[in-house]
Amino acid sequence: MDNYDMRGDSTTPGLTYRFYRDTPVFEFGHGLSYVGWGIKWGTGMPAATASAATLRRGLALPVTVTNTGNLPGSAVGKFAGAAKVVQLFLKVLVGHDSPPLKTLVAMEKVMVEKGESAHVTLNTSAVAGTCAFCVVDAAGESSIKAGNRYQLSVASEAFTVTASA
Repeated sequence: MDNYDMRGDSTTPGLTYRFYRDTPVFEFGHGLSYVGWGIKWGTGMPAATASAATLRRGLALPVTVTNTGNLPGSAVGKFAGAAKVVQLFLKVLVGHDSPPLKTLVAMEKVMVEKGESAHVTLNTSAVAGTCAFCVVDAAGESSIKAGNRYQLSVASEAFTVTASA
């Protein structure tokens, strides 16, 4: 009970969705719904290569959410309506030592009528002053190095972006 090492070691699987290496019963953000959802990247995706300055400001990623179930998207009644919380996760592929397995960087709740689609834009710097792609060193300096590669994912959709100089 006195070991709070989030990353774990060879004898422990790590803690929280960011570092847990074992198979969870339900993944973080799994959610339950009475409605089927279709989630795809929308039109106008950013370039697959972006400068460190652009990544620091944040990327806007368009997402199309479709209600494929039988419930309407209205919020009338205690259990009526179909709402989906769309979550954007970031995974470091190349460039950081011992990164988290994934990090939640943006989310948006949307109501969608049955058979219809809604469009949302998830921004990696949705909270002012944050930098999803930055790593902070021991001196407290944050940086993004050229060649770092990141995977952004929403549902089963993945998008890879590489930092350039």
